[in-house]
Amino acid sequence: MTSLPFRDWARPTIRYCESNLNGWIAQPANAGSSLLISLAGVYILTAKRHAYSLYLGVIAIILGLASFFYYASFTFVGQLADLGSMYMLAALLIVVALRRSMLSRNQKLSIIAVGTGLPLIVTAVLKTIDNFNIGIPFFAILLFTAVYLELKAAAIEKLNLRFFGLTSVAFAIGYIFWWLDYKKLWCNTGSYHYINGHAVWHLLNSVALVCLDRYYSQIRIPRKRNLTSRRFDY
Repeated sequence: MTSLPFRDWARPTIRYCESNLNGWIAQPANAGSSLLISLAGVYILTAKRHAYSLYLGVIAIILGLASFFYYASFTFVGQLADLGSMYMLAALLIVVALRRSMLSRNQKLSIIAVGTGLPLIVTAVLKTIDNFNIGIPFFAILLFTAVYLELKAAAIEKLNLRFFGLTSVAFAIGYIFWWLDYKKLWCNTGSYHYINGHAVWHLLNSVALVCLDRYYSQIRIPRKRNLTSRRFDY
């Protein structure tokens, strides 16, 4: 049964284990666990550990709220909001790495708009290819690009990769739970409105964001727009 307040809206192209309830929140476990990501964003904003705390914290809050709307409404609009915020996060990671690996502040945050808007438009128009949602590979491409560029920047700055490793581990374990839910391999009808693989994915994503925030606390921003300058400040 679809969510009554949004029953006339287009349905999303991805379906996980949790079935829909009739009310304002179609999927309680998936929607409620999404807010853990927003709480991680609030923590990041409060801690203010680094120069990108504002961007990372705000995007994390948006991501959690967009995901909440997706699973509360179970609509295609909600799915696009969720995917768009994921693209936005990956685009931010790319910008943060580029600005440091090139030892310049010339990398514009407008890259975030391009990295978010372009795949989002394609996702909205095409929706699926052979019944496979194209938002998943788009996000994977952006994320792998971000990881590659970050490792390159970290090598230049000789950063400690401990918390980056913890970020990756939390995300990887979360992805396993996401896959179990996506493939319907963990679908316990007696508990999936309380806990399921996708809810665990949200929990571990919030942990990954907090670890990423700790990792970014090492970052120093180039003081001058000069590729030969290696003077930094926080």
